[in-house]
Amino acid sequence: MKDQKFTFDDILLVPSHAEYDTREFNVSSSIFFSYNLTIPVLSSPMDTITGTKMMDAMWHNGAIGVHHRYCEWEELEKAALEHMGGIAISPSGDIDKIINLAHKIPDLFFVIDVAHGDSKKVMSFCFDLIKSGVKNIVSGNVVTCDAVHRYLNIGVEYFRAGVGNGSRCLTRTVSGFGYPQASVIHELYQEFGENIVIIADGGFKNTGDIVKSFSLGASYVMTGYLLAGTDECPTPGYYRGMASKDALETRKKEYFIEGDSISVAPKGSVSLVLDEIEDAIKHACHYGGVLNYKELVNVEKIRISESSFLEGLTRK
Repeated sequence: MKDQKFTFDDILLVPSHAEYDTREFNVSSSIFFSYNLTIPVLSSPMDTITGTKMMDAMWHNGAIGVHHRYCEWEELEKAALEHMGGIAISPSGDIDKIINLAHKIPDLFFVIDVAHGDSKKVMSFCFDLIKSGVKNIVSGNVVTCDAVHRYLNIGVEYFRAGVGNGSRCLTRTVSGFGYPQASVIHELYQEFGENIVIIADGGFKNTGDIVKSFSLGASYVMTGYLLAGTDECPTPGYYRGMASKDALETRKKEYFIEGDSISVAPKGSVSLVLDEIEDAIKHACHYGGVLNYKELVNVEKIRISESSFLEGLTRK
């Protein structure tokens, strides 16, 4: 086996001298395809997280939503035509419909919604889209540099990174496969740097994990868990993985369960959650002595022991 991998709870960021006040920090990200975001966050394309209300709310707050694909094509097309954001698509979807929609809305981006993106079928699907002029594509989920190289060879430069780390995901439990999320981000950034866009997908228990993702090289984060329970969710009190029994039995006759579902407490408007994330990033920049969240990659990171992790937890 290779070197031991790590996840968010295994590291801390070391405070540095701050020359600036928190009011001077710039959270705004680079352009995501043609969208200029002020908060580098995407909502996950889950049917209990992102419908049209979430897309609108994310956009109005400087972030961006990705509509889930578990609906009729007509509903998904209407969401793309009338709301700002992206849509999730299946690698088994109707490629002609996708191409026609891409030509109608040149700014629309498509997220290949598949847990194991490093497969011949998925990459062939992406290649056919690109060959037909569809450029705005986010890969299926990947965790290895080899997978990224294969996607780069067909023209994909935006990567949804993470397998088995979602809060409602059971992939690692039922299959034994996955990769510690912090190591995924770190290794992809070390290999490719700014030549790819890393979208760290899931595994965020708190805003500190989001900050750590940026320090490891992520350009954006995608989350469902932190947004679950907000008013704009299609089902505010309920949150489920898209490979849960509840989700799968409504769509497939045969399936393999890799997720579960839970009830969630109400959180109010998603704008409150996004404000918390934005404030956390600004204060993180202050602790790191940098002006922009992208500069957090230069902050010193240290591995810590389990006792060190426990030291940082709130005590009753």
